[in-house]
Amino acid sequence: MEVEEIQGDLFEGAQPTDGLVHCVSKDLHMSKGIAARFRDEFRGVDELRKQNRSVGEVAVLDRPPRAGVFYLVTKLRFFDKPTLASLQASLEDLRRVCEQRGVCGLSMPRIGCGLDKLGWEDVKKLIYVAVIWNRISSPVKSVFLNCRLNDRPRHPQEQQEDQDEEQIRIQLHAGSAEASKQR
Repeated sequence: MEVEEIQGDLFEGAQPTDGLVHCVSKDLHMSKGIAARFRDEFRGVDELRKQNRSVGEVAVLDRPPRAGVFYLVTKLRFFDKPTLASLQASLEDLRRVCEQRGVCGLSMPRIGCGLDKLGWEDVKKLIYVAVIWNRISSPVKSVFLNCRLNDRPRHPQEQQEDQDEEQIRIQLHAGSAEASKQR
């Protein structure tokens, strides 16, 4: 099993036949970060919606010569944050899908660590366990962990958008708690 963790542009540095992997919400909002770049590069949001994947599953776009573009559904709504458990379930589904499709190479950014704020060391362990170490039947021979896009300095507008999303999340959760008390 070959595993590389390198700095570079995921879209330029990945092997042209590798499957590309990243995380999304079930609502497929994809308006920021690397998700927006995936949306712009591969389009197909309607095709993804038709697959109606749940949290813990993987949606796939076929974009030859790539082995597929894999969308790990790790949270319900774009403003939610994933858990390690939801990421683990999505990675296990990714392994299953790769087995079915005969995928031999995957390239991914630091999934779950940019806007989603999971810890890279924890996420890396999940990747190793779910996709790499569990290779009794997995055809995946290489995983290219690309880090640059999520490690780049954040533009002040992006930082403000993150704060705005956090406020929305707080308001929604506060509203949900208030509604529960009224019941």
